[in-house]
Amino acid sequence: MKIKRPIIALTGPSGAGKTNIKSIFNKIFKEHQIKAVYIQGDSFHKYTRAEMEELDRKMSPLTHFSPKSNHLDLLADLFKNFSISGKGLTRKYAHSEKDARKLGVKIGCFSEWQEIKQTYDILFYEGLHGGYKDDEIDITQYVDLLIGITPSINLEWVQKSHRDLLIRGYSKEQVKKLIIKRLPDYLNYICPQFSRTDANLERIPLVDLSDPFKVKSIPTDENSIYMLTIKNKSILKNLGQSQLKEWNIFSKESGKKTQTIRPKDLKNCLKNAFLPTILNLINQS
Repeated sequence: MKIKRPIIALTGPSGAGKTNIKSIFNKIFKEHQIKAVYIQGDSFHKYTRAEMEELDRKMSPLTHFSPKSNHLDLLADLFKNFSISGKGLTRKYAHSEKDARKLGVKIGCFSEWQEIKQTYDILFYEGLHGGYKDDEIDITQYVDLLIGITPSINLEWVQKSHRDLLIRGYSKEQVKKLIIKRLPDYLNYICPQFSRTDANLERIPLVDLSDPFKVKSIPTDENSIYMLTIKNKSILKNLGQSQLKEWNIFSKESGKKTQTIRPKDLKNCLKNAFLPTILNLINQS
């Protein structure tokens, strides 16, 4: 753990449920007077929606999972600068008409780059590349707490389909083509990040999603459970022995621990699991 301004990252694919988990952390932060600046991973896409569509027609399939479609160098700069000074450049991306009206831009476009002006306790990132690392760019070196959001693949597709159809205005065929096109980049650039995380949170459906494109609604919390696996020994140490008794040993050799969680208990579980570590990071900074 670095003695710098803390950076927390939720990393995972589109439709994984990162936004819902972010909202839970936001409630926890408000309860404990923790001031966080929230960063959209989508804000670091390299191209507008129209530009992506045009490039896709002219060249081999291009997806947002790929580092080629993102300003990961600028994301690394933001993380580095915030960890040192609490500042950095960021912007917003308009997914919907509501976003576009709020930002004063067209759907699928970006706001202007702006400097982080206020003073914050932590930076909280939610996106596709919080755990990205290659020979040239290492996002992970700046992240103090990295949490992977990893749903079952069919649930991920159901959630993405519903969001893109209802909120983003895509057609069903567009959603199918996008999912198929993204699979190679999903395997090459998203999956490897989960081996670098401090913890992984997986939502598991308890209903039949065998054909995700025929499912009429996203499974409710009542029809799901969560599984949280913690791999970082420092986090486990901060939990304390009394809380660890509630956890099952996932692998004695690896030192991982896991717990299945009912949705109504998710907030308390995330709070108990991560708040001690987050407070330690803030106190150290």
